[in-house]
Amino acid sequence: MEAAPRRFSDYSTGMKQRLAIARALLHDPPILLMDEPTRSLDPAASLSLRALIRDELKGRDGKTILLATHNLREAEALCDRIAILVEGTVRQIGTVAEVRRWGVDERQFRLEVAQWRDDIDGPFRVVSVQHINGIQRVVVALDGDGRLNDVLAALMANGAMIHACDRVEPDLEEAFARLLAQETARGGA
Repeated sequence: MEAAPRRFSDYSTGMKQRLAIARALLHDPPILLMDEPTRSLDPAASLSLRALIRDELKGRDGKTILLATHNLREAEALCDRIAILVEGTVRQIGTVAEVRRWGVDERQFRLEVAQWRDDIDGPFRVVSVQHINGIQRVVVALDGDGRLNDVLAALMANGAMIHACDRVEPDLEEAFARLLAQETARGGA
């Protein structure tokens, strides 16, 4: 309680942020507008606040939280729906998964493969190949209605041994970059 008698203006930026959040919660509002809530907080305090938002305010208390942030990883972790604004105008809105996939015409898969050959041909495009301790981590892209089964069959027919396969999902930062590129191409940003 040594900080209790201090003036608000004398607190650190992080402490001011904590006090502003506490003040907003005092009257138990059903809807909260949080503008950059983890700004100026140290990593531990940010983690704790995100847990409070997700588990307590949103989860247990069922509050509606409007989160304004530039931190897209934080938005991805906390939000059910995302609205992307460019120059103050909503340009894209949807679930996190919908916004992530916006503008993506291909599906990508990360394969861990032994005995990969660069000349393997199939219904895919090779995006990248990394060699790690005798295993190759290969990212392939399928266009349109291409099927993963066809890719795996082509690889195995060429002697490749597949150890693992998982889908590569685009993130919100990539989605925002695609949206900005489209705006720039149209002359809008």
